[in-house]
Amino acid sequence: MSGSGGHTAARMQEQRNMLDLQAFLEDGLRSELLLQRQLQAIKEAHKQQLQETERRQRVGLEKRIQQNSMLSAGVDRRSSTDRQLDKLFSSRGPRRSSSMSDLTSGKRSTSRTSQQVYHILCSLGIHHNCYTDRITATSAPKTNRNRAAPTK
Repeated sequence: MSGSGGHTAARMQEQRNMLDLQAFLEDGLRSELLLQRQLQAIKEAHKQQLQETERRQRVGLEKRIQQNSMLSAGVDRRSSTDRQLDKLFSSRGPRRSSSMSDLTSGKRSTSRTSQQVYHILCSLGIHHNCYTDRITATSAPKTNRNRAAPTK
C-alpha cells in the first residue's frame, strides 16, 4: 500500500501545483487587464490635454492674426494719408508758410485745397475748431452733444 499512497500524494501535489499555476495565471490576466484599462485612461487624458492645448493655441493664433490685420489696416490707412499729404503739398510747389486755421478756413488757399487738407486731417484724427482756432488730436469717437443731461 505504500506504493499507492505515494502515488496519491504525488498526484495531490501535482493538483496543488496546477491550482497554484492556474491562480498565478489568473492573477497575471487580471493584472494585465488592469494595466490595459489604466493605459487606456492615460491615453484618453493625454488626448484631451492635446485637444485643449490645440484649442488654446488656435484661439491665440486667431487673436494674433486679428491684431496683425488691425495693425496692418492702420498702417495702410496711415500710408494712404501720408501719400495724400505728399501729393497735396508736392504738387503745389514751395509756398509761404500758413497757419492751420488759414488752411482749414480757406483764407489763403482755394476751397478745394482746404477741403482736401480738412479731410486728410480728419482721417488722421486731427480736428480743427473754426470757432476757437484750436487744433485737437482725438482718438475717441465723437459723442452726441444733443443728449440731455441726466436729472438728479
